[in-house]
Amino acid sequence: MTAKARRSTVSVTYLRAKKRYTADERKKSRERIAKDLTGFSYTANASGAADSVELQLNNRDGKWNAGYMPRKKDKVKAVLHTYYWDKASEKKKMTCGLFLVDSISFSGNTLDCTIGGTSIPEYSSFRATDRRKTWKKAHLKEIGKAIAKRYHMKFYFDGTDTSVGTQKQELQTDCEFLTNLCEAYGYGIKLYSGRLVIYSKAKYEAKAPVGTLHKRQCSEQFDWETNLCGTYTGAKIKYTSASTSSKSDTKENSSKSSTKKKKKSSTVITVGKGNRYLTVTDSAESVAQAKKVAAAKANLENEKATTLTVGTRGMLKYSEADTIKLIGAGKLNGKYFIDSIRFTKDSSGFHTSMIMHKVQRRITA
Repeated sequence: MTAKARRSTVSVTYLRAKKRYTADERKKSRERIAKDLTGFSYTANASGAADSVELQLNNRDGKWNAGYMPRKKDKVKAVLHTYYWDKASEKKKMTCGLFLVDSISFSGNTLDCTIGGTSIPEYSSFRATDRRKTWKKAHLKEIGKAIAKRYHMKFYFDGTDTSVGTQKQELQTDCEFLTNLCEAYGYGIKLYSGRLVIYSKAKYEAKAPVGTLHKRQCSEQFDWETNLCGTYTGAKIKYTSASTSSKSDTKENSSKSSTKKKKKSSTVITVGKGNRYLTVTDSAESVAQAKKVAAAKANLENEKATTLTVGTRGMLKYSEADTIKLIGAGKLNGKYFIDSIRFTKDSSGFHTSMIMHKVQRRITA
């Protein structure tokens, strides 16, 4: 019996803004794109940055700068498929998500078209409108839920909720404000197909590796780098508290009521142990909050200490925010967290590249 040939495909549906599509119209859209698609890439980020897609289209018949001219705020839906990739009967697929078209370009004599899309929701105010708001005695989950509701996004929170005190959103977009807040407390934030997800980085780093990656699989790229000077064993933050003291003035045969006076005292709060401490300058309203902020800052810096970028034959085994176990690389071996993963399909084939950081023991508050 002849073995079936390994192959990969990408299915792309192009959807015009404000138009409802029937199943048949969606099918025709996929066929139209497939006919002209010369290159495809999908990049998924674990936190902070939006996911994105890019389509490269052959424009030999001129339709992409005429009747099928793309427009901003159109949408792109993409699904990757592999057949008989690692095993004879294996079929896999990855749904990349729904993307808002935010860039269009044409080049060359035939005006070949490149379309870029982002996972940021179509409500542009999420990343364009500066807002002023004071969130009093708030929790991270509460703020995330309120912002998601404003843009009609589904909200998911994975981790232990945390108090963030009073937070002032001063002329910041909701996207910028929430991203910075999550980073300050050690949480990841991700936008995916109309969903807003906030998750504990510590929880995700602690998960078992999804799979094992051997050095020999990284035939297209292998770049490992470490910076020992950037590894911290703890953090210090100056916390200023206000205390109230009473003072009485006493005179002969008379007394005056006591008056209360606020005094400020500063204390250096320490988290972690060892001999390499990161000095944190952020403010906090309580000792507990100060410890959380200091620990999150040190952990964020430690994510940059050891990084690995690899390029492999295309595979749908891994996703952003997964952990993998690297083997076959001697002392470079270990557990790594996927910060960003990119899938590309073009005339040279199907490829996967990943940017990762080595998982270290996290500093806790």
